[in-house]
Amino acid sequence: MSIGRRSASHGGPGAAPLAGVFFAYGVFHAALPKRARTLRRRLRGKRRFVHTPTLLNLTILYYAGTPSAMLEAHAFPGGHPLHDFPPTLMIDADRDSMRASGGKFARELSAAGIASSYHVLPETFHAFLNRPNEPVFADGLGLMIDWARDIQSKQT
Repeated sequence: MSIGRRSASHGGPGAAPLAGVFFAYGVFHAALPKRARTLRRRLRGKRRFVHTPTLLNLTILYYAGTPSAMLEAHAFPGGHPLHDFPPTLMIDADRDSMRASGGKFARELSAAGIASSYHVLPETFHAFLNRPNEPVFADGLGLMIDWARDIQSKQT
C-alpha cells in the first residue's frame, strides 16, 4: 500500500506520476473499520477466526512497526487526504473481513474525486487470486487486464 502513496506524492523531481495502482483485499486504515453485520454473516472457514479485528489490528501494528507510524498516510492512507492519489482498481473478496477497510477506502477515494473502480467478487474468500484453478481467478484477472488496458489507452 505504501508504495502507491509514496510514488504518487514523492516520485522525485521530474518523475512521472503513477498511471494507476491496483489493490486486492487490502487494509488501508490504521485500524480495521467496524465490520457491518451483513459482512460478518458472510464470513466462513478458518479466516472467520484468524481475520478477527483484534488479530488484524495486531498485524497492522506489526506492519507499521510503532503506534506512531500507524498514523502515517504513507503506511495507511485511509482517513487521510487523498487528493494526489493515482487512479485505483480495488478487488475485494466477498467473504473477507478486510473488505471493511477496502469498502471504506473505496468510498474515501470516490469522495476525494479519485478515479477508482471497486469490485467485490461474489462468494470469494481472501487470497482467491492465489488459486488460478478456481473460476473466479479468471474473473479477477479479467478485471485487472481490462483496467490496465483502459489506463494504457489514456496514456497514448
